[in-house]
Amino acid sequence: MRRPLGSLILVFAALGGLRPIDVAAAAGAPLVLGEGRQPQVAVAPSGAIEVAFARGKEVFWTRSVDGGGSFTAPSLVGERPDLMVGMRRGPRIAAIDERLVVTAPGRDLVAWISDDGGKSWSAPLAVNDSPGSAVEGLHNLTTLADGSFFAVWLDSRSGKRARIEGSRLERGAKAWNRNVEIYASPDGSVCECCHPSVAAGLGGELFVLFRNSLGGNRDPYLATSRDGGKSFAAAVRLGGASWALDACPMDGGGLIVDAASGALALWRREREILLLAADGSESKLGEGTQPVLARLRDGLRFAWQEGPNVASRNANRMAEVRTLPGRFPALAASPDGVRAYLVIEAMHGKNSAIEFTVVP
Repeated sequence: MRRPLGSLILVFAALGGLRPIDVAAAAGAPLVLGEGRQPQVAVAPSGAIEVAFARGKEVFWTRSVDGGGSFTAPSLVGERPDLMVGMRRGPRIAAIDERLVVTAPGRDLVAWISDDGGKSWSAPLAVNDSPGSAVEGLHNLTTLADGSFFAVWLDSRSGKRARIEGSRLERGAKAWNRNVEIYASPDGSVCECCHPSVAAGLGGELFVLFRNSLGGNRDPYLATSRDGGKSFAAAVRLGGASWALDACPMDGGGLIVDAASGALALWRREREILLLAADGSESKLGEGTQPVLARLRDGLRFAWQEGPNVASRNANRMAEVRTLPGRFPALAASPDGVRAYLVIEAMHGKNSAIEFTVVP
């Protein structure tokens, strides 16, 4: 669908018999944040909503302090001549109070730090300590309860094969810690083109989700650290059936930590969207690609691509669907657990633009 940049046209479609809902009435019309690609959203403990995205070879940031009612004009974080964008390659953002960290992939994974709420940014800092090893460009970022940050990425320092590496940025620090090997496949490589995910528990635990390549199967694995990312236990496979595939689905899934259930992942196997628990159980939720999830006080919220649309759902009312034309959704929950914030990449005419909406 072609739309002029700045318009707020909504499309509501019934998919597979699901009942569409008026998005504008339920959660407010989406806001167009500007031209860009591969958006990501994070929420600071203060409730500030932080969005990062790519535009050409530049990385931009914008913020809302009124629950998504309005955003600041996008401002430049930094520029990378080798910035990689597309298929979940692009910037990531995380925030603790006025400290913001934005990471972006190229030949190396770099990070910009702001300690004044985005008024100024540091020079790009290398995250991977083996030059050129983050060339695949797929990575993720999270915060820990102690004020530190943790990044994970596909790493090729052992050759052309991919493994999972991580690094921690301590509270107040200006440089990333020595890298930690999280997982190396005995078959030589994890899935080469699926992004990893990382989430932290309240006690300093870290959970890393990735798609493995083992025995001809492309299955989800979860690695856990109980010491804030200094070391990781042996990764375990999640889910029931395996996906035998001699290719990369380019779809890494989403991960959160739930206080009651531990790590929860939203995952794709073939066309099925599956909710996976740390105990290995799984539940089919629908069909699509690029799934993400968030936890609110009354239950989970999901979003994934269904053809040309992004569909979002409330776990308590799975028979209902809200759809918006777009792709590559990202979700984050408000600190009070009342609402979730959704950003997508949408086409406006010939340009890709960033759209934001509130999911109640």
